[in-house]
Amino acid sequence: MTQIASSPIPAEAAAVAEHPHWRFLLRPVVYDEHRIPTMNDCWRRVEDCQVRTHRGLTSYPELDRDPRYSAAGPGWVESWEPELSYWRLYQSGQFVHHLVLPGNADGDEAWRAERVARLQPPQPPTGLLEAYWALDSLRAFLTFAGRLATRIAGGERVQIEVALRGNAGILLFSDDLAWPPRHPGYVARHDLSIGPIQLGAEELLGTADDVAVDVAIQLFAHFGWEASPELLRRYIASRA
Repeated sequence: MTQIASSPIPAEAAAVAEHPHWRFLLRPVVYDEHRIPTMNDCWRRVEDCQVRTHRGLTSYPELDRDPRYSAAGPGWVESWEPELSYWRLYQSGQFVHHLVLPGNADGDEAWRAERVARLQPPQPPTGLLEAYWALDSLRAFLTFAGRLATRIAGGERVQIEVALRGNAGILLFSDDLAWPPRHPGYVARHDLSIGPIQLGAEELLGTADDVAVDVAIQLFAHFGWEASPELLRRYIASRA
């Protein structure tokens, strides 16, 4: 039976939650409080499983062992980028990540204004979500989750959850004119949660891109865009 580790929300996570953001979650289905033996092992698992091949993300998840941007507590380790990203890995194998959508943090006003001026949506959006950055972010998370799951859960099953928070009024768009969507009216009306998706650790590792496409289709439909699986797979192939 899965148990969800909980603790007071740290200030770093609360700062991220003030902006439109992802919430990614991985956890083994069977709860084992000490699945990862030590805190040092937790850090090593993250370092060993990081993904460095997806557009817009130099590494996923970002890890800074500088004590100004990382900490360890009873049964967990965590790292953050101020007001942009916050993640925590528990010894139980549960991983949770809050990640601000790019272009939606304080200081990004000029970036948003330039794109809104180009897109000319019917109503001013509260923020922006670039469709293929979203797909690449899903691929990065799911690839990392597959790597981590196989190292900590072996042949066991894991659960994945993806949520988009604070996104009422967010406009979905493509920053590359060669790729849809091109219509400036795809807007989210409320938050979105997808999952839990349950599958084997090895299965997740082997099908991370396929799972990313399935989740992205649900995500884009939330904005009103019916993206085809073939289009998204063609985009992934173009970035290989």
